Amino acid sequence: MDWYSRLIAWLKVLFPLAALALLSTLFLLSRNTDLTANLPYAEEEIKNRARDQQVTEPFFSGTTPAGDRLTIAASRVTSPVGNATRSEATDLSARIDLADGPRINVSSTQGLFDLAGRQTSFRGDVLFVTSDGYRIATEALDAGVTDEISVISPGAVDALSPIGELSAGSLAMTSAKEGKSAQLVFKDGVRLIYDPKSLEE
Repeated sequence: MDWYSRLIAWLKVLFPLAALALLSTLFLLSRNTDLTANLPYAEEEIKNRARDQQVTEPFFSGTTPAGDRLTIAASRVTSPVGNATRSEATDLSARIDLADGPRINVSSTQGLFDLAGRQTSFRGDVLFVTSDGYRIATEALDAGVTDEISVISPGAVDALSPIGELSAGSLAMTSAKEGKSAQLVFKDGVRLIYDPKSLEE
Protein backbone atom coordinates (compact mmCIF):
# COMPACT_ATOMS: atom_id res chain seq x y z
CA MET A 1 0.00 0.00 0.00
CA ASP A 2 1.52 3.32 -1.07
CA TRP A 3 1.45 6.56 0.99
CA TYR A 4 -1.59 7.95 -0.84
CA SER A 5 -3.73 4.92 -0.02
CA ARG A 6 -2.64 5.03 3.63
CA LEU A 7 -3.54 8.76 3.77
CA ILE A 8 -7.05 8.09 2.41
CA ALA A 9 -7.54 5.29 4.92
CA TRP A 10 -6.57 7.59 7.83
CA LEU A 11 -8.79 10.42 6.57
CA LYS A 12 -11.79 8.06 6.46
CA VAL A 13 -11.30 7.58 10.20
CA LEU A 14 -10.33 11.14 11.18
CA PHE A 15 -13.16 12.99 9.42
CA PRO A 16 -16.03 11.15 11.18
CA LEU A 17 -14.23 11.58 14.52
CA ALA A 18 -13.81 15.33 13.90
CA ALA A 19 -17.50 15.68 13.01
CA LEU A 20 -18.49 13.81 16.17
CA ALA A 21 -16.29 16.12 18.26
CA LEU A 22 -17.90 19.23 16.73
CA LEU A 23 -21.42 17.94 17.41
CA SER A 24 -20.53 17.12 21.01
CA THR A 25 -19.18 20.67 21.50
CA LEU A 26 -22.40 22.20 20.12
CA PHE A 27 -24.58 20.19 22.49
CA LEU A 28 -22.41 21.07 25.48
CA LEU A 29 -22.52 24.80 24.65
CA SER A 30 -26.29 24.80 24.07
CA ARG A 31 -26.90 23.65 27.66
CA ASN A 32 -25.60 27.01 28.90
CA THR A 33 -27.85 29.07 26.58
CA ASP A 34 -31.11 30.56 27.81
CA LEU A 35 -33.44 29.80 24.92
CA THR A 36 -36.17 32.06 26.33
CA ALA A 37 -33.89 35.12 26.38
CA ASN A 38 -34.25 35.70 22.64
CA LEU A 39 -38.02 35.34 22.40
CA PRO A 40 -39.57 38.39 20.62
CA TYR A 41 -42.39 38.80 23.17
CA ALA A 42 -42.15 40.18 26.67
CA GLU A 43 -43.67 38.12 29.47
CA GLU A 44 -46.43 40.70 30.04
CA GLU A 45 -47.35 40.67 26.34
CA ILE A 46 -47.58 36.87 26.35
CA LYS A 47 -49.96 37.05 29.33
CA ASN A 48 -52.11 39.63 27.52
CA ARG A 49 -52.24 37.52 24.36
CA ALA A 50 -53.28 34.49 26.38
CA ARG A 51 -55.98 36.46 28.22
CA ASP A 52 -57.56 38.30 25.26
CA GLN A 53 -58.64 37.10 21.84
CA GLN A 54 -56.79 38.90 19.03
CA VAL A 55 -57.12 39.14 15.28
CA THR A 56 -54.37 40.62 13.10
CA GLU A 57 -55.30 42.79 10.08
CA PRO A 58 -59.09 42.20 10.16
CA PHE A 59 -61.32 43.48 7.36
CA PHE A 60 -65.05 44.23 7.53
CA SER A 61 -67.51 45.66 5.02
CA GLY A 62 -71.19 46.47 4.73
CA THR A 63 -73.51 47.83 2.05
CA THR A 64 -76.79 49.72 2.33
CA PRO A 65 -79.83 48.98 0.14
CA ALA A 66 -79.03 52.17 -1.79
CA GLY A 67 -75.57 50.87 -2.75
CA ASP A 68 -73.43 52.90 -0.34
CA ARG A 69 -70.52 50.87 0.97
CA LEU A 70 -68.45 51.04 4.18
CA THR A 71 -65.17 49.10 4.39
CA ILE A 72 -63.20 48.99 7.66
CA ALA A 73 -59.73 47.62 8.44
CA ALA A 74 -57.30 47.65 11.36
CA SER A 75 -53.82 46.42 12.15
CA ARG A 76 -55.13 44.52 15.18
CA VAL A 77 -58.40 43.89 17.00
CA THR A 78 -58.58 42.64 20.59
CA SER A 79 -61.69 41.23 22.24
CA PRO A 80 -61.43 41.26 26.05
CA VAL A 81 -62.66 38.13 27.81
CA GLY A 82 -66.34 38.41 28.66
CA ASN A 83 -67.12 40.92 25.91
CA ALA A 84 -68.10 39.07 22.75
CA THR A 85 -69.46 42.04 20.78
CA ARG A 86 -67.27 45.04 21.60
CA SER A 87 -63.65 44.90 20.43
CA GLU A 88 -60.72 47.31 20.68
CA ALA A 89 -58.86 48.22 17.46
CA THR A 90 -55.43 49.65 16.67
CA ASP A 91 -54.59 51.75 13.57
CA LEU A 92 -58.19 51.85 12.41
CA SER A 93 -59.15 52.95 8.89
CA ALA A 94 -62.33 53.09 6.83
CA ARG A 95 -63.38 53.83 3.28
CA ILE A 96 -66.87 55.03 2.49
CA ASP A 97 -68.06 54.88 -1.11
CA LEU A 98 -71.33 56.77 -1.47
CA ALA A 99 -73.47 55.70 -4.40
CA ASP A 100 -74.15 59.31 -5.45
CA GLY A 101 -71.36 61.20 -3.75
CA PRO A 102 -67.67 61.44 -2.98
CA ARG A 103 -65.34 58.80 -1.61
CA ILE A 104 -64.40 59.27 2.05
CA ASN A 105 -61.38 57.94 3.95
CA VAL A 106 -61.25 57.92 7.75
CA SER A 107 -58.31 56.93 9.96
CA SER A 108 -57.42 56.96 13.67
CA THR A 109 -54.83 55.52 16.03
CA GLN A 110 -57.39 53.64 18.16
CA GLY A 111 -61.01 52.59 17.94
CA LEU A 112 -63.84 50.28 18.98
CA PHE A 113 -65.94 47.78 17.05
CA ASP A 114 -69.52 47.08 18.13
CA LEU A 115 -70.37 44.11 15.92
CA ALA A 116 -73.89 43.69 17.28
CA GLY A 117 -74.77 47.33 16.66
CA ARG A 118 -72.77 47.52 13.41
CA GLN A 119 -71.01 50.61 14.74
CA THR A 120 -67.35 51.66 14.66
CA SER A 121 -65.88 54.33 16.92
CA PHE A 122 -62.70 56.10 15.83
CA ARG A 123 -60.67 57.55 18.70
CA GLY A 124 -57.44 59.57 18.83
CA ASP A 125 -56.10 61.73 15.97
CA VAL A 126 -59.08 61.07 13.71
CA LEU A 127 -58.68 62.24 10.11
CA PHE A 128 -61.68 62.45 7.77
CA VAL A 129 -60.84 63.18 4.11
CA THR A 130 -63.27 63.44 1.19
CA SER A 131 -62.47 63.21 -2.50
CA ASP A 132 -64.19 66.58 -3.10
CA GLY A 133 -61.76 68.57 -0.98
CA TYR A 134 -62.65 68.35 2.72
CA ARG A 135 -59.94 67.44 5.26
CA ILE A 136 -61.35 67.22 8.79
CA ALA A 137 -59.53 66.53 12.06
CA THR A 138 -61.20 65.55 15.33
CA GLU A 139 -60.66 63.33 18.37
CA ALA A 140 -63.76 61.12 18.03
CA LEU A 141 -65.92 59.89 15.17
CA ASP A 142 -68.66 57.24 15.09
CA ALA A 143 -69.62 55.45 11.87
CA GLY A 144 -72.30 52.84 11.28
CA VAL A 145 -74.16 50.89 8.63
CA THR A 146 -77.85 50.07 9.02
CA ASP A 147 -80.29 51.09 6.29
CA GLU A 148 -77.92 53.98 5.60
CA ILE A 149 -74.36 55.00 6.41
CA SER A 150 -74.12 57.54 9.21
CA VAL A 151 -71.04 59.40 10.47
CA ILE A 152 -71.14 61.55 13.62
CA SER A 153 -68.44 63.50 15.41
CA PRO A 154 -69.78 64.31 18.88
CA GLY A 155 -66.93 66.70 19.63
CA ALA A 156 -65.18 69.67 18.04
CA VAL A 157 -63.85 69.46 14.47
CA ASP A 158 -61.38 71.52 12.46
CA ALA A 159 -61.56 71.39 8.69
CA LEU A 160 -59.94 72.60 5.52
CA SER A 161 -62.59 72.89 2.82
CA PRO A 162 -62.85 74.11 -0.78
CA ILE A 163 -64.15 77.46 0.52
CA GLY A 164 -61.75 77.99 3.45
CA GLU A 165 -61.10 76.92 7.04
CA LEU A 166 -63.98 75.59 9.14
CA SER A 167 -64.42 74.81 12.82
CA ALA A 168 -67.52 73.51 14.58
CA GLY A 169 -68.70 71.85 17.77
CA SER A 170 -69.86 68.71 15.98
CA LEU A 171 -70.30 67.06 12.58
CA ALA A 172 -72.88 64.72 11.06
CA MET A 173 -73.24 62.97 7.73
CA THR A 174 -75.76 60.49 6.40
CA SER A 175 -75.81 58.78 3.05
CA ALA A 176 -78.34 59.70 0.42
CA LYS A 177 -82.04 59.16 0.97
CA GLU A 178 -84.69 59.06 -1.73
CA GLY A 179 -84.61 62.37 -3.58
CA LYS A 180 -81.72 63.75 -1.55
CA SER A 181 -77.91 63.63 -1.75
CA ALA A 182 -75.49 62.86 1.06
CA GLN A 183 -74.44 65.96 2.96
CA LEU A 184 -71.86 67.00 5.52
CA VAL A 185 -73.53 69.08 8.25
CA PHE A 186 -71.37 71.20 10.59
CA LYS A 187 -73.20 72.17 13.78
CA ASP A 188 -72.83 73.93 17.15
CA GLY A 189 -70.94 77.17 16.76
CA VAL A 190 -69.78 76.91 13.16
CA ARG A 191 -66.97 79.31 12.25
CA LEU A 192 -65.78 79.82 8.67
CA ILE A 193 -62.75 81.73 7.47
CA TYR A 194 -63.69 82.26 3.83
CA ASP A 195 -60.87 82.03 1.32
CA PRO A 196 -61.94 82.91 -2.26
CA LYS A 197 -58.53 81.77 -3.55
CA SER A 198 -59.50 78.21 -2.70
CA LEU A 199 -62.37 78.39 -5.17
CA GLU A 200 -60.12 79.84 -7.87
CA GLU A 201 -57.62 77.02 -7.43
